[in-house]
Order: sequence, then structure tokens, then C-alpha cells
Amino acid sequence: MRLAEAFGMENDMDNVVKFCKIGIDNGIFRKQYYLFEYYYYFKALAHFKLEEYREYEDALFRCYNVLHMEGIQEKIDHFTELIEKDFNINYHMFIMKYLKKEIM
Repeated sequence: MRLAEAFGMENDMDNVVKFCKIGIDNGIFRKQYYLFEYYYYFKALAHFKLEEYREYEDALFRCYNVLHMEGIQEKIDHFTELIEKDFNINYHMFIMKYLKKEIM
């Protein structure tokens, strides 16, 4: 996660995506979901900057799922504030529109 964060600070979005994918794949293999909210958040930021909007939306949706799976309200509030500030969106409305688009 720290490597993804560091590459993000260097504006190397391809490596951000690469290291987030490694972290996610490793966590799924080991059935440990530690830091997934960060992986998906950083992945969403990278895809957004790379103008890969479908991947950005998928990553934000998965971030939402991980946060609500854990159910820690302080963490949900923290990430909601970050995401709304960084992407200039209402996170809950984004999720509703995403789901509606997936259903249609």
C-alpha cells in the first residue's frame, strides 16, 4: 500500500495501479482484506488521472463495498470525505448511479 501511495506522490499512475493490483490479489489469495479500502481508493485515483473512467468507477464501488463490509463508521466517514473532496462527487449518489447503470 505504501508503494502505491509513494508512486502516486510521484505521479506514476501505472505503478499505482500495478501495486494496488498486487496488494488486492495477494489479499484475496490469503483471504485477508487488510487495507483494501486504501488499495481501491488509490486505484480509483490513478484510473481517474489516467482517464480510465470505467476502472475508476469500479474501484470506487469496490472501496464502498469494503468500507461497508467492515462497518466502522469513523472509517466510512473518513473515506467518504476524502473521496467527495478528491473527485468532487457525492459518494452515495455516485454509488446509486453506478448501481442503476449496472442494472440497466
